[in-house]
Amino acid sequence: MNHKKAGRIFNYASIGGVLIILLATLYYSDSGAATYIAVAVGAIIALAGIFIGYKYARCPHCSKFLGILATKEHVCPKCSKEL
Repeated sequence: MNHKKAGRIFNYASIGGVLIILLATLYYSDSGAATYIAVAVGAIIALAGIFIGYKYARCPHCSKFLGILATKEHVCPKCSKEL
């Protein structure tokens, strides 16, 4: 997996997981089981995105973590080599 794809997965899964958690707490605030299940699913999605981003969104030359810069930058901020 390249750093751009990992960066997109990191961004979308993290945002999607947090949105699921927020929507679950807003819409299912009265029922306990549905809220806990939706929050757990949202947390799993967000944590999976963070794990994939942390593991794969790195510079191919120096292995520096790029984070949200993985999809935007064309040059590594640490080693200044082209990504």
